Amino acid sequence: MSLNEFQDNVTKGNIDNFSLTNMLDQIGYSNPKVRLMAKLIESQNSVSENSGEHNSKLNKLESLLKKMEAYNEKFKQENTVLKEHIKSITAWSNNVAAAVGACPECWGENDLCNTCHGQGLPGKFIPNKTLFTELCMPAVQYLYRQIERNNKTDEPIDKVD
Repeated sequence: MSLNEFQDNVTKGNIDNFSLTNMLDQIGYSNPKVRLMAKLIESQNSVSENSGEHNSKLNKLESLLKKMEAYNEKFKQENTVLKEHIKSITAWSNNVAAAVGACPECWGENDLCNTCHGQGLPGKFIPNKTLFTELCMPAVQYLYRQIERNNKTDEPIDKVD
């Protein structure tokens, strides 16, 4: 292959590493222009190979990013549900604390509590009558029925249904 044929093939993009190697073997690396063109082609091939690797890695990263975004959306939804549960449980706890006259922040179990300084056990504050009637009276009435049955049967309260 002559230098002109080689240049024509390079211009047309018909040169690969195998034909370049054959051509360089034929001319014995004697022509500096050919060596320079060979280095250029090899560097372009290297860049295109690296570009292919880069694109492959980029595609993998994009796929991973999409998966992470899906997980993130799932976690956001779960977080929203958990926040609603916490809000509901907190409201329930506050209502029960008000019904029995306890500190709604710590129920008297935290000496560092800003509300009661650890003194807010049930009965410390005036119970909310409405909440007491709604939440506690059914249990108190049940307990009195058990006591009445116990007086008739002489069985312990916790054994009578």
